[in-house]
Parts: sequence; C-alpha cells; structure tokens
Amino acid sequence: MVEEQTPHAALRARLHELPPDLRAQVEALLAENQRLREEVATLRARLDARGTSRRERTPTLDRTAAVPKPKYPETTTLVVLSALGRGKRTPINAYTPQHRGGVGVFDIKLPEEDTPAHLLVAREGATIFCLSDRGRAFRVPVNAIPLTDIRAAGAPLSPHLNLAPGERITAATVMDPDTPWTHLFIITEHGWVKRLRHNYVGPRLGPGTALHDPRREGGAPRVLFVGTEEKDLFIVTHRGIGIRFPVVAAPGRGARGIMLQRDDYVVGAAQVDDSSTVLMVTASGQGTRREMSGFAANRSPGGKGKIAMRADDVIAIAVADEGDEAFCITRFAKILRFPVAEVPVRQNPVRGVEVMNVRGDTVAALVVSTPPQIA
Repeated sequence: MVEEQTPHAALRARLHELPPDLRAQVEALLAENQRLREEVATLRARLDARGTSRRERTPTLDRTAAVPKPKYPETTTLVVLSALGRGKRTPINAYTPQHRGGVGVFDIKLPEEDTPAHLLVAREGATIFCLSDRGRAFRVPVNAIPLTDIRAAGAPLSPHLNLAPGERITAATVMDPDTPWTHLFIITEHGWVKRLRHNYVGPRLGPGTALHDPRREGGAPRVLFVGTEEKDLFIVTHRGIGIRFPVVAAPGRGARGIMLQRDDYVVGAAQVDDSSTVLMVTASGQGTRREMSGFAANRSPGGKGKIAMRADDVIAIAVADEGDEAFCITRFAKILRFPVAEVPVRQNPVRGVEVMNVRGDTVAALVVSTPPQIA
C-alpha cells in the first residue's frame, strides 16, 4: 500500500525540477511555514494549559440548583428611571432570582424614544435625587413614584422632574433618612469630581437648581452618590481604566479626578477601602469582581489610572459583598436579579464571566442590594 504524500512532501519531491534560484526561494518558504506551524502548536498548548488552570480556579456554576430568594420588607422597592423622566417602582420580592448568565424578565414599558437609564433600590420615605445633563437638580419622593407590578408602564414624574425640551436625567442616587451621610458626590463624564455638604442639597433646595456647570466642569454629570470623606474614591471609565485616590485629596469645589484617553468617558464611581470588592459590568453582559486590596491608591487625583477590567465597554460599577444581590437592566428594559457570589473575585484585571445573556441587547444600568435575611 502506497502512503499518501502531503502537499508539502510532494512539493519537496519535485524541487529538483526547479531552477536553482527558484528552488532556494521555495525551500525558504517551506522552512518558514514549518517554523510558524511549530509556533502555533506551542501557543495552543500554552492556552490550553492556561484555560485548564483558570477553569480549576473558577468553580463550575450549577445552573440546575435553585437560587436562594432573600426576603425584603414590602417597603423596599426597585426603582427604574428613564432618561426622559419616566419611572416606576416594584417591590423587590416580586422579582425571581436567576443565576448569573440569565436573560431576566421584561419590566418597564416606555415610549420608543425613551430608554431605561437608572436602577435604584429605595425604601418608602426616601428621596431620589437627580441631576440632568445641564447640571440641574431635582428631588423626587419615592412615594411619588407609582408602585406597580412587573411589566408596567413608566409614568411621567412631573412636576418633580420639570425637564426642559431635550434635557435628560444623567445621574441619580437615593437619599435615605436612616442612612448617615455627609456629602453628595458628583462625577462627570469627563472625570471631574465635586462634593457638596449634605445641608447644601437638603429639602429646601429648589427644583431645577443648578449644581454643576457642564461647560466649565467636565461635561454632564455621570455618577451621583452620597457618602463620607473617610474612604477612597474609585472611578472607572468605559474602556476599563480605573483610578483610586483619597476623597479628601480632591478639593470640595471640584477637580479633575482622572485624565481620560481619547473617546473614553467615566461610567461609574464608588467609595472603597482595602476590604472592598467592586462589581464591574460591561454593556455586552460580562462582569467581574475586583478586590481593592490589589488596586493601589494614588496620593492625589488627576492621574491616568490603570486597567481595572480588560474590556472596552464597561457600563457600570458598584461595591458588592459576598452576600449581596445584583440587578441589571438593559436598554430594552429586561431586568436580571442574581447573587453577587456567583461572580468570581479577582485581584488582577480580567475580561470576566457572563453575568447576563443580553441576546443582542445591551446592559444600561446596575444596582447592588444587601438582603436583610435569606428565606
């Protein structure tokens, strides 16, 4: 039986038929081809070994197991706000937990020109504090937001949100009288950081009061939260670049928090210390939890930062402890509730794991909640 020759072997067998100069060129090409084949084989072996090692470090998720359903007080609700000022709230207990990687359920119904923009966990008696892309402030009592079932229409929140034509809500946070805080933090899309004392943004603040000038202070507000001056500020951009520095290092009147690369912008910020882990989620539904103990803090704001997550479409971040739950909402208004513990913790920047199956959609917002107990 005659053994079948490979194309390269057949070509080598006929090299003697070629002119000397052409034969030398063909032999050189064959040698380079062989070298590249060996290099590819080596790289594949390394990738296989790395993949095996990574799989060993990441426990396999049992998607057939039931997800524990924490029981919240009926007064604890999930609030959805749209960019154009519509909203609804639904008791958290109405949402069924899924494993990470789930598709979620359809929620708020909005006009075609509007999209979900903010996701918040708020109790009755609290206030939603909002900033528009023009830097104007609005206070919306949680009790003034319609309490509805899942998959209900978002209602206009006027007169609490008296937006001008073309004006959009770009940042929102919850002010709860039972949660102590001293300052309101404003971080803009271009990395400007500003903090205001709590008495400056109290109930007497007039609707539509200008708290920020987008033309002079780094663009529209992007992140808004209440906190103290005791921890560090962690800022993350769309391209996965992060910076950490002490809150007190930034002047209260405002300063640049991070130097951005071209076409990059801020997507999230949080207060952290070395014991914190931060959940970062991309528009495409990937996520990771980053340990802050492995992310060194700068002495002052204004640096270029370093890679926090290996992704170029980070959309939101939140401090997330092991027993917490995460809620993601997409632009088509699908909400997924899943345990934070299912997202592996990393000390180094990685691409992450699938936290939500977006199926052609994109994640729009993220919020993390701490359950009072497990039912």
